[in-house]
Amino acid sequence: MSIRLHAKERSCKGPMDESQRGIEGPLLQGIVLVNVAEMLSPRCAMQLSHWSRSARLAVASAGQHLDLGNGCVSGKKTCITWRQRLLEMEVQSQLLTKLLSGGSSTKDECKRVCTDAARHLRREENIVALAAPVVVVGSLRGEPQDLLTIFEISGPVPETSYLFLGDYTVSGPDPCGTLVLLLLLKARFPSRVTLLRGRHEQRQMTQVYGLHDACMRQFRSGGAEVWEAFCQCFDHMPIAAVVNEKIFCVHSGLAPEVETLEGLRHLDRHGDYGHEGPIADMLWSDPAEDVEGWGAAPKSCGYWFGEDITTAFLKANNLELMVRSKQLVVDGFAELHGGKCITVFSSSNVSFGNQAAVLHLDEDCNRTVQTFREAKQPESECFLLQGMMADRLCPETRPHTPK
Repeated sequence: MSIRLHAKERSCKGPMDESQRGIEGPLLQGIVLVNVAEMLSPRCAMQLSHWSRSARLAVASAGQHLDLGNGCVSGKKTCITWRQRLLEMEVQSQLLTKLLSGGSSTKDECKRVCTDAARHLRREENIVALAAPVVVVGSLRGEPQDLLTIFEISGPVPETSYLFLGDYTVSGPDPCGTLVLLLLLKARFPSRVTLLRGRHEQRQMTQVYGLHDACMRQFRSGGAEVWEAFCQCFDHMPIAAVVNEKIFCVHSGLAPEVETLEGLRHLDRHGDYGHEGPIADMLWSDPAEDVEGWGAAPKSCGYWFGEDITTAFLKANNLELMVRSKQLVVDGFAELHGGKCITVFSSSNVSFGNQAAVLHLDEDCNRTVQTFREAKQPESECFLLQGMMADRLCPETRPHTPK
């Protein structure tokens, strides 16, 4: 995707994808081609702040960047007009530049991002249908450096499509920054970024795992407003995605009450998911190798489920594979249940120097795992204490076998 910009307004370049359509910006002497996808390159982002308003608007207006998601345009009964979308995208481009240049967002910027992102999240189905190729990203746990590393090794948005499996904040060093960047990307490129709900995308969990406190520290008197805006985005995040009608993706696992995709589609996901019920189960249940059927998970929501459950669910829905994320795995990637279930964990050095991983699915859903490490300090013992507190928020109140 390319835009024509004045040479003086441009200091980095990239290859042009001729299969993508763009529009022409200011036609001035000495025009050159610029790859819009480089907007998410940290090196190029630092230069964008020097571009003129007309140049930034041209960037905001190019081909794929007129991404309206599921919104409607033009006519008297519009959800959003083309002009509004262009202006909205220009503001979003400016904030992307600011964040990728090491800046932080203000209270009003965060609230605006949440409003824009929630508009797209609210329209999505419980199960998002995606077409490969796509990169599947597991738990990030509030680590923006891991997120930037993923963009570096897997490709920038919107050149690359991403599916995120939840747990965006937890107890990482910058939960607000990580979440704002993800929501901004969702608002900016709604059809290229999919954000599923994880177990920590819930009000009580954010109070235990640090997002609420981080909002209060960063935004002070406005912290409660920002936290509530984040939570309203969580309220509307979809629960699952299916890639090429073959691969079922979810934050954690399966639920006894959800045997088919059709059943999942009819659940009311909007609002806090609570401690019980099928949505809570899908955000907490874990696959286990030594369990047959369903077994209660001690001191937490959800269940353990065996290979027989995974096999039955995949067969009933004509699926080939389940991809999930909730649990930390040392190698960043693990196969369970005879290869029918894959865990992808995308936060590095959380414990025992673990690797992080992302899953690349090509056009035919062939799988490639990309692993990486980042030099950061492992999470402190506070993480273990928070885990104990979280267990108390989600007490075991059900029998050992589902009804």
